[in-house]
Amino acid sequence: MFYKENNDDELRLGDVLEGYVLSSISIKKPKQPEYKIDVKIPDYCIILTPCCSIEKGQIILSPLIHILRDFSKNEYFAEDLIRINRKMPPDKKFPVQEWNVFTPQKKLEIESKGPSQYSNVNYFIYEPHEKLKTYELNHHQINYYMIDFKRTHRLKCSMIKRKTEMVPSDMEILQSKLLQLSDSSRDDLRNKLSYFYWRLGED
Repeated sequence: MFYKENNDDELRLGDVLEGYVLSSISIKKPKQPEYKIDVKIPDYCIILTPCCSIEKGQIILSPLIHILRDFSKNEYFAEDLIRINRKMPPDKKFPVQEWNVFTPQKKLEIESKGPSQYSNVNYFIYEPHEKLKTYELNHHQINYYMIDFKRTHRLKCSMIKRKTEMVPSDMEILQSKLLQLSDSSRDDLRNKLSYFYWRLGED
């Protein structure tokens, strides 16, 4: 089970939220006054702050975005997109045709990183749910979504507190909570997010 059947009355890592404003800043180069602020209200966003750190009026959010078309080129992913969230045999990280043309030296180099590896290390896939809108991808209607760990935004709101510190007026923020991950799915997210920040070298 990817999602919990009933949401807890608190904010948790991996929660799907709606109704939030996200902003990002672009500059041409440091130490120059020129900048651009991009403001968006995505349909959905995800909490990337660890559960124990959701407090003191701020959280880190990432927009829930559409799946990349290229994922369908990998036969292993095409069977089940959620496989991207977990470690896999090295050869499954690539489409069969691509793996078959690698030289023995290239395969050995990839396999030397371990018998079980992450693919697409900055992405985490969310399963379809009736509460999530459908969209077209490769001529099919789907409602799989994903987050990109590279796209994060800090948001401040005085209602963001530990559960034990919330007062009745703070509970309104829970109305923005659409879905909650199951414990096992949250573990998958936590593990891949940790790997993304702690890995050495490029994958």
